[in-house]
Amino acid sequence: MSSNSSKDLSRVEPFNRCTAHKKNGDQCKKSAIRGGRVCRSHGGAAPQVRARAERRILEASDKAASLLVEMMSDKKTAPALKIKVAQDLLDRAGISGRQALDISVSEKPKWEMVAEDILIDIEEDDDNFFPQGIVDVEVVEDDPEALAQRDREDELKAVELERRQKRVARRGR
Repeated sequence: MSSNSSKDLSRVEPFNRCTAHKKNGDQCKKSAIRGGRVCRSHGGAAPQVRARAERRILEASDKAASLLVEMMSDKKTAPALKIKVAQDLLDRAGISGRQALDISVSEKPKWEMVAEDILIDIEEDDDNFFPQGIVDVEVVEDDPEALAQRDREDELKAVELERRQKRVARRGR
């Protein structure tokens, strides 16, 4: 690792300030992106800047994890601290000893109770499905002659559109 990259590791802070300067020369007061040196306004949104910031965070987390492992193996470390370090290492690895389950019971919202009173389930063969007065429903297809007439009109419109396009193309030459 170069000396420059070790310098980068020391600068990883959760809320570091943007190192860029405004046009008037003052330092930007915004927070830099996580793992980065500049805010979004000064290039922190650029893909290469985001990738480098992510790389810095990974490098710092590797260093932190190795420090935790050293603390675990150090005989001078207090047993209580070793337990906390071990728990932290297991959490980072995605291994946890126990998980909590939070269950809560609540009453239905008022709107849901009102909706249940209004809405009803309808079976397909339910005789009360249709309102009174409607005995039967019939689907009526369009008249074949009317369909043929619409097709002819559509063809005429397409031919007319094609003629206009040719005229416009000839004028443009």
